[in-house]
Amino acid sequence: MEFFKWEQSFNTLSALSPALLRYLTTSILDFLTKRCPALDLSQLHSRFETESGALLPKSLTSKACQGLQFLLHWLLTHNPQNTGKFTLETILASHSSLSDTRISAIAKAYSDYHIARSALRKGEILQDSQWTVGVAVQTDLQSDLLQAYVRGSFRLIDGTTGQESRRVVEFSIPQFQEFVREMKRASSVLSSY
Repeated sequence: MEFFKWEQSFNTLSALSPALLRYLTTSILDFLTKRCPALDLSQLHSRFETESGALLPKSLTSKACQGLQFLLHWLLTHNPQNTGKFTLETILASHSSLSDTRISAIAKAYSDYHIARSALRKGEILQDSQWTVGVAVQTDLQSDLLQAYVRGSFRLIDGTTGQESRRVVEFSIPQFQEFVREMKRASSVLSSY
């Protein structure tokens, strides 16, 4: 398997406490799943030194991150459920000298992360949207005649059943402008994370 060449990197993880291993695992998973744009090695290194109370060589931080990043990427690609023959635990047990405590810390962080990500998928997931702008030419109310509107058509997938559904929402121009303002506020909040 391709894990043999990473054994030395896996072994550098033994210099980190279980708490730091959980933090490192979550940080790498955030990076790999694009929840954060970059993995800041200098920030990780500073945190490792602060929490361990020891001066750690930067090469150790880099090697530990590379090894764990390879393993987590492999799992997300080939075995995201972490079941069967090649689990995080069996790979680290057979390709490193990490203690059971450290392996369990990494496995717990992976499991917690996976459970949290799965929970996000439970609701309806937006797959596609289409927007049209029009003018009402046929209506029951005389006052709505020739009024501009914006229509959003959304294709959704139920995260638990996989069933597809469509939702159509129609906005008056003032309603749509308020909707756009709310989306800009949400975008502003999200950009700060």
